[in-house]
Amino acid sequence: MDAVCFAYGSGRQVLDQASMTIEPGQTVAVVGTSGAGKSTLAALIAGVHEPDSGAIRIGGASLAELGDDGAPVLLTQDVHTFAGTLAEDLRMAAPDAADADLKDALEEVGAWGWVSRLPDGPGTVIGAGGHALTPMQEQQLALARLVLLDPPVVILDEATADADSSDADVLENAAHAALVGRTAMVVAHRLSQAARAGARRDLVRRPLGRGVCCRRPVGERKTTLVRLAARFFDVDAGSVRIGGADVRDLRTADLNRQLAVVFQDVYLFDGTIRENVVMGQAHVSDDRIAEVARRSRLDEVIERLPQGWATPVGDRGTALSGGERQRVSIARALFKNAPLVLLDEATSALDVENEQIVRAAFDELGAGRTRLIVAHRLSTVRDADVIVFLEGGRAAEIGSHDDLLAHGGRYARFWSEQETVRSGGGAGTPF
Repeated sequence: MDAVCFAYGSGRQVLDQASMTIEPGQTVAVVGTSGAGKSTLAALIAGVHEPDSGAIRIGGASLAELGDDGAPVLLTQDVHTFAGTLAEDLRMAAPDAADADLKDALEEVGAWGWVSRLPDGPGTVIGAGGHALTPMQEQQLALARLVLLDPPVVILDEATADADSSDADVLENAAHAALVGRTAMVVAHRLSQAARAGARRDLVRRPLGRGVCCRRPVGERKTTLVRLAARFFDVDAGSVRIGGADVRDLRTADLNRQLAVVFQDVYLFDGTIRENVVMGQAHVSDDRIAEVARRSRLDEVIERLPQGWATPVGDRGTALSGGERQRVSIARALFKNAPLVLLDEATSALDVENEQIVRAAFDELGAGRTRLIVAHRLSTVRDADVIVFLEGGRAAEIGSHDDLLAHGGRYARFWSEQETVRSGGGAGTPF
């Protein structure tokens, strides 16, 4: 990469004369604060965007000269599976792959164990209308596709951010296996991930006004619980009630007025930051929107953008960094002022600086509201009024953090394991 400059349509300069060299077979970790251009850099090298000036070359050739066969492969945390069987999904990368090739790729990334236990093994239907995969399983499947595709250059943009701490090692080992012998760039939002990459060198019904956190092992469907509360789909049996009313008996508009959602995968509409916060409301006072920006820490972002509130966010918010999109989402929830807030591990993909800022903004969302928080990290749930530990599709334990530790059950064991990781006694994701 030689003297690359890039700005989004808003005129915001993201990269200015950026230059770097990655030697064949080398792994380079890219770190920096939110908005520094890490993900933009990854997208440029993958050919998602074209630089305004400067050049990106691989083996001396431009991306246009390489064509699809020689282009780098970009793997992000937002993994998409295709409708059909798991084997068909894998063959999107290698149409002629034999069954033995699929098994080898799955074994290489540590996924064959759970795949072999599926109802029809690799022939199990996944995706819409099929077997639901956990985020970790989806990432392993994406890494297996990567092995089958066998590209010479790989870019990982925070591809393991969704992992529970107890499963971080699984994905790290899977990424390591998938990248052996390849040139790689790892975008890391946490310095500990960059350190690991460098070390390996060849790597990647509650009362209103209370906070309820859900924690469980991977695969126990925490996110499903939140989406049932928001009525993204309906329960097979039982009921979900808000204020005593079954959500199925509420009109969609009435239910929506009760809820504000902040998910990790923030969806922004192709408009300005202001339009994404006020969501069509007219006659909004400057004082009100300024207060919302201050409480969500969005004011810091607005101040440094040339067009301020009028900055276009791009399709799905691609003109903003992950931390900036998350602050817009929190500002939108604050502006809506709904009595119930659903937070689905909204900080797991952020760097440490932004995670601290967003957590402070979450405190603003909690004032006088009920919050349901899905957490992959136990440190997220410690201060909740009530913690629900899910296991086997049931609420195995319910109580406060101190009560559950004193109980000495499943939650206490999870807490102890992650404390060991944090203190340096094992590998895992930092808190």
